[in-house]
Amino acid sequence: MIDGFKMQFTMPLLDEDSGYDFDDGRLKKSVRIPTEIRYVTNRDSFTIGDLMTVFNISRQTAVRDLHDIESQGITVMPQAGYRDRYTVKNRKNSLTVQLHQDEIAAIFVSFLASSNDNLPYLKSRQSLVEKLLSNVPEKQRHALLSLQQVLTISNESHADTGWFAVSDKAPVMLAPLIDEISYGMGFATIMYRKKFATNDEQHHIYVRRIFQQSSLWYVDTWDLTRQAKRTFRVDRIQSVAAYDLSPVPELMTPPSALETTFD
Repeated sequence: MIDGFKMQFTMPLLDEDSGYDFDDGRLKKSVRIPTEIRYVTNRDSFTIGDLMTVFNISRQTAVRDLHDIESQGITVMPQAGYRDRYTVKNRKNSLTVQLHQDEIAAIFVSFLASSNDNLPYLKSRQSLVEKLLSNVPEKQRHALLSLQQVLTISNESHADTGWFAVSDKAPVMLAPLIDEISYGMGFATIMYRKKFATNDEQHHIYVRRIFQQSSLWYVDTWDLTRQAKRTFRVDRIQSVAAYDLSPVPELMTPPSALETTFD
């Protein structure tokens, strides 16, 4: 892993842990509170209902979060003339916010996923991508370009509208897999559980492509364990870890005559 790069924003900075609560799709509190701080300081005013809607939380949680925000030294005041509407005092405090490598990767993947030119601003997508790449460290730039080579995202939803189905929930192991291969030169070690199996199998893999098919995610690999082409379902991967590259396998690219085996 590498450190993220720094950008200047007019918002407070808190230490935060990255991550989501995958059980219900909501942000963990350690991420939610700093995000809420940025939300309220980036707006002239807000309501408790805004926090409830945007962050998918109850009124009780929103009120409790607001107290936590104030405990960070941020002054929240009722807006004159409005009921249940608030504003933040001294919003223009310029502090440094750090974007971590996984957050930058999330922005990059979002560009890859949004290929509908009818969406506003996306006609200049390539210009935005190049600006993003020029503002990250060299190691991370190479990782993002490698990711672009292996990741194939379907842009057709179930309704066949031609729009990327953003409501489709990605498998839990997809992000760790992408992260590991991006910084491991395409190599990773996975624990995989076949259909109806009770035990996991360990596979050392070289990733050739990650793609969607019929709403499922797959990883097309050269299986270093079995010395054969293998395609694994991402939702059956139980864990992802770094692969020891010493010594580097002699056979990284499989013979073209071999057929891919699906698990």
